[in-house]
Amino acid sequence: MIKTRKISKLQITGLILFVIGVNCFILKGFTPSELSENGILIEPYFFLLPVGYFFIFLSLLTGAISFIIHLTKK
Repeated sequence: MIKTRKISKLQITGLILFVIGVNCFILKGFTPSELSENGILIEPYFFLLPVGYFFIFLSLLTGAISFIIHLTKK
């Protein structure tokens, strides 16, 4: 008999947060950047970088909490 492990809601939440963070980086890569006449770089969707890092950090934190809960239940 093969033992299957049930995926918890916390792990699904961490996976969704990670996917959202990666999508932020992908979207940032596809958005155009412009260079103004003054030499200033204009990136209208620059906010996606810190948002992406935030979501990936939250997913790692969620994964760590899920791992600790898994260890303590055994």
